[in-house]
Formats: sequence, structure tokens, C-alpha cells
Amino acid sequence: MNVFSVREVFKFCKNYAINNGPIFLELDTYRYQGHSMSDPGISYRTRDEVVKIREQRDCITALKKIILNANFATEKELKVY
Repeated sequence: MNVFSVREVFKFCKNYAINNGPIFLELDTYRYQGHSMSDPGISYRTRDEVVKIREQRDCITALKKIILNANFATEKELKVY
């Protein structure tokens, strides 16, 4: 759940596929909601688990911290409308 890692992996895979042929790629991520409107997503995990994962591994929050710490943008510039 790191946008920079995903970008680098896809660059590698593209280069590999061009030079060597197909490559298999499996990505593991975490779904905050259920799979559909009829699946609330809490029958197989607790709300606390979802909150904990969101606080520790949320890719949007992590990218926002990187952008702010590197002074690429301000909090105001990143504000979502």
C-alpha cells in the first residue's frame, strides 16, 4: 500500500515484459469496506481492525505525509474539495 513501491514494481514489470515476455504480478492491499452493498465487511473482521489498519497503513495518508514533509505542497494545496 505504498504508491512509490507500486510505481517502481510496474516500471520493472514493464521493462521485464518488453525484454522477456509476460510476467505475473500479484498485489496485496486492504479493503476498508465490504465487497458490495450487501457485505458490510465486518462479518469477517472487527471495526477495530479496520480502524487500526487505516491508521497504520493507509496509502493516501502516507503519501500526504511524504508530500508535506518534503515541502512539495502545503496542507491547503492538498485539501480535497
